[in-house]
Amino acid sequence: MLFFYSPKRMNLIIKNEVLWDNLMKKVLLACMTILLIICSACSDTNTELMPETTSNIEISNDSANEAATEATEIEESTKDNSAWKEAYSAYINGMTYSSGKEKYDLIDFDNNGIPELIFESGIDSGGGSLSGFADGSINTVSISGSGNSFCNNYVCCLSGRQGMYTTKIVEVNNGWLKRVFEGKQSAQSWDFDMNDPYDFTYSYRLSNYQNVSYDDYSKTISGLYDSRNDNKINCQYDQSTIINAIINY
Repeated sequence: MLFFYSPKRMNLIIKNEVLWDNLMKKVLLACMTILLIICSACSDTNTELMPETTSNIEISNDSANEAATEATEIEESTKDNSAWKEAYSAYINGMTYSSGKEKYDLIDFDNNGIPELIFESGIDSGGGSLSGFADGSINTVSISGSGNSFCNNYVCCLSGRQGMYTTKIVEVNNGWLKRVFEGKQSAQSWDFDMNDPYDFTYSYRLSNYQNVSYDDYSKTISGLYDSRNDNKINCQYDQSTIINAIINY
């Protein structure tokens, strides 16, 4: 059976189909919009998480670098520690002085972790030496055979007899030794009084020795060295025990 619609009825049907198509397009567009929002949110979440992974990698690299630095410092410290021991041992083994009274000691005057080596002959006329280790080698200055003392990183050396006396002050700085004062006091007559400072004439070395007053002499020394708080050096090792003291330091 065939059905025939009037033109008015046909227009209504066509209009409804157009409205339906438009509605479906709007629904589809809305769904696509929602889907894009969801994808964008997922993308932002992944982006925020990425720096955490990168940060973990950076922390791991920093830890590795710190460990490598510490290992290098330990290796260099070990080398330095063995270097001064070898240098001091060779220095002592090369000494030919023998009085039967010689003594040695190790004192870290400048607190840099490497002690200085003191040698005293035991007699004034024999003299002594103070050695430090810096930049891979030994540097040495002469000191008294006995009667040496120190205050902080300064060593004071007194020597002399029969009216002729010398005073030397040595500064110790990171293994380097520098004589900062060298002076002499001489008796003015053979019947001098050791307790009377005005029975002596005084001089100290600048570019060369020059005579000065007792007041100037004593003031210069006290400006460099605090004799009220000094400590006498009492060397405790002989040539047979000093090497072991160095090795075990």
